[in-house]
Amino acid sequence: MVLLHEGILEPALGITPQAVTAEANLTYEREAIAALDMPWTAGACRFLFLLNPCDVEQVMKIATAGEVMPAEVTDFYPSC
Repeated sequence: MVLLHEGILEPALGITPQAVTAEANLTYEREAIAALDMPWTAGACRFLFLLNPCDVEQVMKIATAGEVMPAEVTDFYPSC
């Protein structure tokens, strides 16, 4: 996720951290099928990035190291 933000969203697309926080130029979907169902033909979506989920162990490792992850990475919901 950090690579996406620092390597593509801001330098290549001009989407600043402030715009990410405000979700001004992007949206997040938890499910791939919901993202694929976005209105591509209407021009509402130009890019789609599918990312592997971050597990709790990864979050704990980064948190105990004193680092911070993007908010959307730590959006956990119970699995069925």
